[in-house]
Amino acid sequence: MKALKLIIIALVMAGALTGLMLLSLGGESEEKATPEQEELYSKLKKKIDKHWSDGNWSLAQFNDDHIMLNKQKDELGRQYYTSLTDQLNSIGNRALYKDLKNAYEQPSCTQADIDPYMSDMNRFLQKARGYDKDKLVKEMQATYSLYTEALALAKLNFNPIPSFNMSTNSFSPSFRNYRKNQLKAVNEIRNNEYFSNISNIKEVKQGLGSVPTRLDQAEDAFMAKLAKAIVDAYEKEKPQQLSSDSLSQHRSRFISIRKKFNDEFQPKTNSRIEAYIRSLPITSND
Repeated sequence: MKALKLIIIALVMAGALTGLMLLSLGGESEEKATPEQEELYSKLKKKIDKHWSDGNWSLAQFNDDHIMLNKQKDELGRQYYTSLTDQLNSIGNRALYKDLKNAYEQPSCTQADIDPYMSDMNRFLQKARGYDKDKLVKEMQATYSLYTEALALAKLNFNPIPSFNMSTNSFSPSFRNYRKNQLKAVNEIRNNEYFSNISNIKEVKQGLGSVPTRLDQAEDAFMAKLAKAIVDAYEKEKPQQLSSDSLSQHRSRFISIRKKFNDEFQPKTNSRIEAYIRSLPITSND
């Protein structure tokens, strides 16, 4: 029993000694930089600062500086190499963000002005690992997504195609709902936290501002097409040849669809719909 206790104590002491040795090795500070490394670090830092002194973005310069650091990686040592790479990525990120925001602020800005920056950002992210979570990068990506959404709506041709079903005496889609959805999309874009980044662009401002007018024009075209589809369908029943009972049913159904039509587009009415109801003979059943 005594021998067993001695063995356990020995094992515990051996484990503690091993742990202390590992802790000591792990706690050692990195090897101190040599004077040559410090001189090289200072030289390369000055070069990078000079290259980016104007604060403007350049993909070519960003790539060249990364190549320069990679060539000197062994001479710099891990600590200095990492430090300079981090500085370069940070400088490049801020420069790209500044130039992209400046492009968005121009009233004449077009997608052709923005897309090259977004392409550069993708290349930037290939070298600057971890920057996909950076606040500035996320803002640039979110702004671009909003910008393309705003452009699509600004250029959208509002042209829903009406369909009339004679068997159910109904039509689709509802232009009222269509209008509501498009105006909702405009409001969502304008209420987006990044809309201020693109609000000065003439193409966006005028495009979104014209949506209500363009919807009014689309509604007129939609009404005309739907009215034609309804009247054409009813005329195929040849009301002048119908019996009194059938004509009464025909008239009653048309009055019903006319009400749905007018409810949909009020206060507007359609001359073709109104002319057709007036053309129907009134029977003794009416």
